[in-house]
Amino acid sequence: MTPRPTDPLAQLADIHLPPPPADFPWAWGWFALLGLLLLVALTGALYWRRCYNRNAYRRAALAELGKLAQQSDDSLYAASANQLLRRVALQLDGQRAATARGDAWCELLNSYCKHPVFTTQQFAELETAAYQATSQLTDRDGLHRSVSTWLRTHRRAKGC
Repeated sequence: MTPRPTDPLAQLADIHLPPPPADFPWAWGWFALLGLLLLVALTGALYWRRCYNRNAYRRAALAELGKLAQQSDDSLYAASANQLLRRVALQLDGQRAATARGDAWCELLNSYCKHPVFTTQQFAELETAAYQATSQLTDRDGLHRSVSTWLRTHRRAKGC
């Protein structure tokens, strides 16, 4: 009997499949990028929160101005608006805002904005109406818009 030649293909083993991929087959660079993105997002959220808290006085002043707009008496409106402006300016600058009167007060308020908000006529009318029992404002809506604009757009004097 002659030995039968064996089939060389029969000696081969079955095909081996590679192991399944890992759940997160990312390289270390992706994890570093993800960490950096989380750090940037956290820093942005903390900065936004800081700005939001620093402007709480502004939101409160604008809400109070909205209530003042419903005031029917011009002299009471003018006195309250002037008082509101003074309280906000005291929050910003302290002593200088407490002692300023007349044109110096108008210039001080306008110095907090890039562009002057109050005209001298508007401001003179605001101050005189605040101290007269019966006075009429000639342009109450314009004055209200100026006060509102100042409250929204003023900037702090030091490093804001």
